[in-house]
This record gives sequence, structure tokens and C-alpha cells, in this order.
Amino acid sequence: MTAVVLRRRREGERVRGRKLWAAGIALVLLAALIAGGLVRQRLRPEAASLLRLLPPGADLYGVLDLEALQSNPAVRKVLADPPGISHDPQYDDFLRQTSFRYQDDLQQMAFAKLGDGWVGMARVHLDRPRLLAYLSSAGATQSVVQGRTVYSFGSVRPFRVALLDEDVVAFSAGPDATSLSSILERQAGRSGESAASELERTGELERPRTGNQLWLYGKLDRLLASNSQGLPVGPFRLGPDGLQGSRVVSASVQSSLLALDVLVEDRCDSAASAEQIARWFKVALEILRASSEDAAARGGPDYATILAAVSINQLGESVQLHWRADAAMLAKLAAEKQ
Repeated sequence: MTAVVLRRRREGERVRGRKLWAAGIALVLLAALIAGGLVRQRLRPEAASLLRLLPPGADLYGVLDLEALQSNPAVRKVLADPPGISHDPQYDDFLRQTSFRYQDDLQQMAFAKLGDGWVGMARVHLDRPRLLAYLSSAGATQSVVQGRTVYSFGSVRPFRVALLDEDVVAFSAGPDATSLSSILERQAGRSGESAASELERTGELERPRTGNQLWLYGKLDRLLASNSQGLPVGPFRLGPDGLQGSRVVSASVQSSLLALDVLVEDRCDSAASAEQIARWFKVALEILRASSEDAAARGGPDYATILAAVSINQLGESVQLHWRADAAMLAKLAAEKQ
């Protein structure tokens, strides 16, 4: 009897050992998969390279790698129909005539805010014959700039677009037409200074989170000066008084199969300024959490789970706001849209 018990015990230990070994291999493979995905995200230079064609001296720069951002299925589902956005009839007509869907056809984009206008570059999948037919039928005016055809819409705040090589488009919106011309000059190799060279001088492109799927960098003093009412943040508006001492702000979004990370950093002129701003943000967050609970009690949307994942920390002369959504939260957010 004792021999039988010992034999069964040894067999049980071998089975448990095999299970542990298999679990260990699975864990290693999962870690390799996740790490490999993150490495691929860092090694995608296509989106950031578009900054080399944007003009320097902007108030705000941004880089979006939509293809990589949608690596999380829940994120892709939310972006397929963003909440609070209604379709304009002209936009629906554009979709119908060109078959363009930004979720599938927009790959990467870099953009900049220059005063009252915007300028940018994008890599897209295009059905060019259908797009050109739509531009013609929509009454776009045409001009030739740096050997490229530029299509323009509107007169008060014109939107301009130029189709470049290899499914790359350049665009601008606003009264100033020279920003798009400067892109076409760089694309033709006639101008050396760019947004990328400016950000390289300041060391911004070397910061750890610059290579994520969505990255923003703004000069707060100039952004606030161009908006007398302040920057909208939920029910609040951040003006020069509330952000006194802020120099620049950066934001990054990193999406993976298992999570979504959002980091916003306000870099200030001193630790004292950072402490004051961090205190203000924490008070605002508590107010948002309380108002969300009241709204949910009255049958409105419940943002408690989202707001509970926000953390605010002061790190020397910087204030960091971090939000992390795991797979369960993203699945819940996607399910709420059904």
C-alpha cells in the first residue's frame, strides 16, 4: 500500500511539474509577444518621419499612428464610432463617393498648429480616381504649387489638400496658405529647417514616450495666449492663472493588446509652480469624481471606473497625469457602445 501511495505521489509531482513547466513556457511566450509588440511600436519611424516635412515654430505638434493605436480591439471598436460625434451630410457624401474610412485607410499623421491655422501630413490608403472625381464634383478650386496640384475648399477658413507620392497627402486649414507651400518645398528638398530639427534641438524627440502611437507637444504660453477663454478640460477651463508657471505640455498614448496608457506631463518653471498646479488638478479630479457619482445616481453616464484610474503626481518641476485602462475596462467601454 505504501509503495502504491508513493508511486502515485511521484506521478502527481511529475504531472504538476509538467503543468508548471507548460505554464512557465506560456508565460515566457506571452511576455515575448507583448515585448515584441512594444518593440515594434518603438521601431515604427514612418509617423515621426513626417515631422521632417512640417514647418518649425508651431504652437503645437502632434503625431498619430492610428494603425498601431488600434492594435487593441476595444480601442478600435471605440474609434470606429467615437461618442458625441454626429455625421455631417457632406462627410457621409464623401465616404459614399470615395469609399474612404479613416479607421482602415488612415495609417499615420503628423500635424502642427500655427497661430489660427493647422497644417499636416498623412499616410493613407486612397482610391485616387474616386477621390479626384469627388474633388471635381465638390467644386474644389485648383492651383499649382511647387509643381503639385492643390485642391481648396471654402473661403473663410479654407481647407487645402495636395496628393503626393506613395499615398501621402499634405493638408492645411486656415487663412494662411504658405504653411502648405512650405511642406511642398521641403518635400522637393528646397528647405532644410523643419519641425523635426526644432524638436531635435530641444531634445524632445529623445524623450522616452515620444515614440508612442499618439504624441502631442505644446507650448502652453502660446496656446493660452491664442485662446482668451482658456483650454477646455471637461467642465473646466484652464486659463493663464490656473496654469501659471507652466512652460510646455506633452501627452502620449500607448496601446497594446492588453492595456491603454495615457500620460500627460506639464513641465513648469519651478517645483513650487508644479506643486501648485498638481494641487489644482487633484481638486478638479475630486470634483469630477463627485459630479460623476451624482450623474450616475440620476441615471446619467457613470464615469467612476474611468476617473478612478487617473493618478496625479508631482515629480520635481513636472506634474504628471496618468491613466491606465486594462483589458477589462476597455471591454466594458466597448460594450457600453453597443
